[in-house]
Amino acid sequence: MVWYIIFYMILKFCILSVLISISMCGQGFGEDFDIDPIINYYSFSQGQQMVELDYFSAYKNRGSQLNSEQPRALNWNSVIGNPPENVYLFRNSQGRILKRFGQWPSDIQLLSVKKSLEICKPHHHRSRTMGSKIGNPVFGTRFYPYYLIGKQISYGKGTLGLIDSLGNFVLPRKYDVIVQAKEYFIMQSGDLYEIRDNNLKIKYSTKRYRLQPSNDLSFILATKDNLQGLLNTEGDIAIPVKYRALRLPFNKNGLMEVQNKEGFYGFVNRKGKEVISCKYQNFGDFTDGLISAKKNDKRGFIDVKGKTVIPFKYDHAFWFVEGFARVSKRIGNYYHFGYIDKQGNEIIPLKYASATDFENGYAWVRLDFPEDRNQVKIYKSYKELKDRKGIGKWVKIDKSGKIVE
Repeated sequence: MVWYIIFYMILKFCILSVLISISMCGQGFGEDFDIDPIINYYSFSQGQQMVELDYFSAYKNRGSQLNSEQPRALNWNSVIGNPPENVYLFRNSQGRILKRFGQWPSDIQLLSVKKSLEICKPHHHRSRTMGSKIGNPVFGTRFYPYYLIGKQISYGKGTLGLIDSLGNFVLPRKYDVIVQAKEYFIMQSGDLYEIRDNNLKIKYSTKRYRLQPSNDLSFILATKDNLQGLLNTEGDIAIPVKYRALRLPFNKNGLMEVQNKEGFYGFVNRKGKEVISCKYQNFGDFTDGLISAKKNDKRGFIDVKGKTVIPFKYDHAFWFVEGFARVSKRIGNYYHFGYIDKQGNEIIPLKYASATDFENGYAWVRLDFPEDRNQVKIYKSYKELKDRKGIGKWVKIDKSGKIVE
């Protein structure tokens, strides 16, 4: 009993030590994270040189290193937190400091102007926001041809601005968020949002919507009362702000899937017109100009204009591969699979427990229906069937339904 108590106390001490170590390790980062910044020396412009203390890249590199060397459930970037703002110094050819932005650490040793010219880099670079890690936004500090000044603190603080490569302010320090996409900026100051072009000319400003770049960066996502729409880079409405969800990008047919307030799906074109009305429960994928759609709990196929091509009478309806689509109907306790063509003709009878897509003229079908219908799996291809070690009696058929293997 004594030995058990001793062992328990030792184990408890070890666990506590590990937890304290992890906690201290985490606390060692963030605002007080002691790391040497990357020093960038830039080429001279109009008689002066910009020197950058790049904390952003140093933090990012350190986070990547820790994630690689010491993997953990909580990503190291979230433990490190936000990097401090980058620091910029401007000097002339004699090394005289003309201006500086940010707090310059006393222990940083700079190369002489003559020496730094051997390793200087051009000013042409671009960064964009990097997303967020559990409440710790990681943001870019370089926006060609501008540089971010200040630090992203919180909503309403307004500490961010932009300077150029000569250290001139091109945008005052009054913004909470600055994001650069392809050909535009989005600025936020409190509840005011601005769209600016790459020359920082204001194209649109609003307090009506919350703005952010769309996933493909071609549009600007506008949100109001949990509804979404799209603006173009001029601030004009491209897609009305009335949808619960938008699924960019537009597909090769020029359509984008949308979900209305009632939860039904449809498609709009680039002009914002609902080409396919929002009356469907969900969709599959467009193949050969047709898409599987679900309505009233049954599936069929419609074309790119929303016209019903194959009636809504199936329980499963996938996509067309080599001119055939897998479909099923429930009979008793089981779904019975077969194949239809683009005209809706049932070319191969619906009599199989499962089926794969056709590949090089052949498909695999399952003949037996197990007692436990949960054992029936639906596979896309023979490779997937083989990789997942599908159970049951499977045979290979050709496009006439004849068993060939």
